[in-house]
Amino acid sequence: MAYENIIIILIAIGAIIFGAKKIPEFARSLGRAQGEFAKGQREGQRELEAAYKDDGTVDRSKLEEIALKLGIENPRSLADVDLRDAISQHLKK
Repeated sequence: MAYENIIIILIAIGAIIFGAKKIPEFARSLGRAQGEFAKGQREGQRELEAAYKDDGTVDRSKLEEIALKLGIENPRSLADVDLRDAISQHLKK
């Protein structure tokens, strides 16, 4: 519900600042940005799944690489389970 309220406020501000003719363009841009964000989340999830080996173990170097890409600090100091949890939490944001 809060998300819809934010969108309504942004549309109102956009109408005041840019005029009603720019609202469709703004909405398209917002939709594209949201799609790119979702695409990034899916790609991150695929990378996390790719870190698992066929025998069920985890490739630690791939986990650390993913964590660094996501901006997680000190991935080497975390245990495998904690690192996977941190990556999963970061992808859900």
